[in-house]
Amino acid sequence: MTRVFTDVVVALEPTYPWCHSMKHRPHQVTVVSWLQVRERVAGVNPVLAALIDDIDPDPNLPLYCVNYPYGALLLEHGKWRFPDSMTAQHDLPKAFCYAQGGMPTGLVLAGATELFWAGDGRIFPWRVLQAGMCLHADGLLVEPVETVPVPLLALSMTAGARSICFIPCVSDAYQHKNLLRDFGLRIPAPRELLQQWSVFKALAQHPASGCDWQVELLLFPSTWIERLRHDTAWRALSLHLLTEAWQRSGYARHLPFYHYLFSMAQAHKQLKSSAHLTDTFKHLLAIASGYSLGFAAATDDTLAPVSLLQQAYMHSYGLKKYVPTLMQPATFAGSDAKPVYYSLQLPTAFEFSPRGKQVSNTLQDLRELHALFVAFRDVMSHPSALLQGAPACVQWPQLELDFFHSKVDPLGEIQLTDQLPAQDAGLLCDAMGEFCKTGTFLRGCVRISKAAE
Repeated sequence: MTRVFTDVVVALEPTYPWCHSMKHRPHQVTVVSWLQVRERVAGVNPVLAALIDDIDPDPNLPLYCVNYPYGALLLEHGKWRFPDSMTAQHDLPKAFCYAQGGMPTGLVLAGATELFWAGDGRIFPWRVLQAGMCLHADGLLVEPVETVPVPLLALSMTAGARSICFIPCVSDAYQHKNLLRDFGLRIPAPRELLQQWSVFKALAQHPASGCDWQVELLLFPSTWIERLRHDTAWRALSLHLLTEAWQRSGYARHLPFYHYLFSMAQAHKQLKSSAHLTDTFKHLLAIASGYSLGFAAATDDTLAPVSLLQQAYMHSYGLKKYVPTLMQPATFAGSDAKPVYYSLQLPTAFEFSPRGKQVSNTLQDLRELHALFVAFRDVMSHPSALLQGAPACVQWPQLELDFFHSKVDPLGEIQLTDQLPAQDAGLLCDAMGEFCKTGTFLRGCVRISKAAE
């Protein structure tokens, strides 16, 4: 007999005057069969859908669609968090026992999530997962679970972007009270860039906002994982998921090669940069290679309820003078990619040696990073016979790193931030107002883009 799968729904609440267009969707866990969800999967990941179609899984094998509102913590220091009201009703810990309380394997159906490390008062963005991307596909490799590497236990994940901030200053205590008044919130004004997320989360989850932004995940329970690991009929699907995880690790597997090239550049130009700036430049290499996350202007609601936040800060907070540009995590995707940015005011490098005792300022740091880039690109543009044809030597001469500050550089090596909107229209986000060229994020930032032909 075919099992009948049902929904358990918990409704949230209604709207704020300037949010009429936002229709609320209930927070829910839905148990479905493959046939019930295949069209949605095919819409975001047709290759995965075709592989599952080839298997023709038993209709009695359940899958779980789970929704989370913006800002919800899905993974906290390696521990997965199902919606509290749903866990007992669906016996979710038992259904996902293979994960042993950790991150399950699945697929993002709608919205996005951000994986990050949090420690020492800092946030380290790791990866953004958008619709069609697989969640923890490399978890298929982990059996038994005792072999889970320790770094995985340090990861956390939010529904939507965690590493998101405005370019204009939004820390004014008086204007912040306007937000608190209009939304009935009690939360301090953010003092640092990534503290803004706490306010964004509170705004999005408050019933008065009418925000319907959610991430929807399709999760594979233990019954699917057992077949993926042991059933030969499922081998093609299992191999596809593992191949995807393997391809994502390409930069990490070749990291010694990149460090070798960087050392060659330093020796060739006899550069003696501080350990701190060396770590920063290596992180820029990882961003430019598409491995680590940079930042880009938010131009839609894919990673967060951006339009809602911009409206709230323009109408309630009183952000009238400046364009409400939001920066969010972004991957540099290659030669056709839009530019991404890294800010010295928002350090997210995974390695961070302490600064030396020598006094320096942000302009000096930018000049040193510029010198490292010129040296590294020179090595890439004129590779030795040993390196001929290496992908990095083909890629890097096609990239450009530009360095910006809001103050004039007496040496003329660093560009002024007021030039940025003319070169990246996304920073203006189709809004009226003046671009905030003195925003904290911009006071010492690096733009990674395709080199002009």
